Amino acid sequence: MAQKIKDASELWELERYLTRRRKEIDGKYEYKYSVLLLVLADLVREGCVSLDELDGLAEDKLRCIRDHAKIRGLAPGQ
Repeated sequence: MAQKIKDASELWELERYLTRRRKEIDGKYEYKYSVLLLVLADLVREGCVSLDELDGLAEDKLRCIRDHAKIRGLAPGQ
């Protein structure tokens, strides 16, 4: 995207894009303990993490992750 910039004014479009992506990533990978199970549920739903990889978590936490992943649309193969 940066290579396609021909005019200095086009830098603002790049800046807006990067700001939007940063906010998306910051929101997705928020590491506050209060939302950690929701983050894990999203990662399971997206197929980035499998439930097997979370083996060792307490059953109540795994149940919460499974439930939220299903509510938000469980990833294929989960």
